[in-house]
Amino acid sequence: MRGTGDTPVRCAALQGELGKSVLCGIYSVRPSVCRDFWPSFENGKHNPACDDARASIGLPALTLESWQTP
Repeated sequence: MRGTGDTPVRCAALQGELGKSVLCGIYSVRPSVCRDFWPSFENGKHNPACDDARASIGLPALTLESWQTP
């Protein structure tokens, strides 16, 4: 869990630039803590913890519309 001791917390497997484009470099083998933490509205359900995590790094909360493809 390299990166979780940093302030702000940043996973060592996260690739890209926050707020622009990021992806998980180990998605297929990500740990259970990541599998259990789902983004708001990914499956149509709100996750307040996701909103809090995004706000802590200055990003807006996700909405249902965030998952709509243009």
